Amino acid sequence: MQRFPFEIARCAASLTAILLAVGVVSCSTDADSTSVPTNPGSLEDSPAGNAPSAAQADSPAVAEPVTPPETAEPSPATPPSLAPGRYCYFGEDDVSTLHARISVAANDQVTGDFQGTIANEAAGYYTSYRQALDGTIDGSNLNLDITTWIEYDKQNAQETWGVSTAELRTEDNTLQAQGCATVDTAFTGPNGQEAADLTANASNVQTLPVQFAAGKTGTTLSDAVIRAEAIVYELSAQGGQKMTLTISSLEDNAVFHVVSPSGLILELEQQFAEIFLPERGSYEVIVTGTRGNATYDLEIEIE
Repeated sequence: MQRFPFEIARCAASLTAILLAVGVVSCSTDADSTSVPTNPGSLEDSPAGNAPSAAQADSPAVAEPVTPPETAEPSPATPPSLAPGRYCYFGEDDVSTLHARISVAANDQVTGDFQGTIANEAAGYYTSYRQALDGTIDGSNLNLDITTWIEYDKQNAQETWGVSTAELRTEDNTLQAQGCATVDTAFTGPNGQEAADLTANASNVQTLPVQFAAGKTGTTLSDAVIRAEAIVYELSAQGGQKMTLTISSLEDNAVFHVVSPSGLILELEQQFAEIFLPERGSYEVIVTGTRGNATYDLEIEIE
């Protein structure tokens, strides 16, 4: 009977220890539950807020793709207002008479010539001029390098002219389209030939520069040419000078033609000529044979 209370006390102590142990476990569980995120995969539930995880911190940064800027398409070139071919224009008013010819190539290159006459009777003024045209066509614009020969002077300029099949607009004048048969007459010699015609049918053309010896105003050139060939002598002179030419041949079968720098035929099939030179630049003296083999001496004097 004396041992019963002791056993009860020992059992109570054991029960108290068990309850205390359970309480400790429960407190520990509640404390741990406040530090564990309900969704481990969500950074919002993490005590570190938006800090990346260790795995994310170790991952290399991935660059956002860059979209290249859009490149504007180039504007298409304006087609030429003139198709490849030959075009002629004419203009006239109270004091001016103007002729122009334009040739357009397939690569948009442009060549041509222009002839103008100004006659003002009231002012007692008269002059004429010729121009060589070289450039390109861009839409309705002619971008030109222009060489002008006027009153013994030679001038160079760059100009933009307007053009269509109906008209040609220079910086100072407007010319209307005209048949080339009519316009060509302003550029031909006495018998209707042009400078290019003088060698067009030659089977061989030889071009030779001419320079006078120091202190000399002339020279004599000796050579031979057959009927189907031509020899072109090029020599520079000033407008207003006088050039004297004489050609002699064993069989009297050699002649010469003279072409001005602007392409104007000054003499045709001559054996003697005195010419007052109208332009500054390079003149051509073209020697041809009238029959057989022509052996000749050509005397040139400029003063």
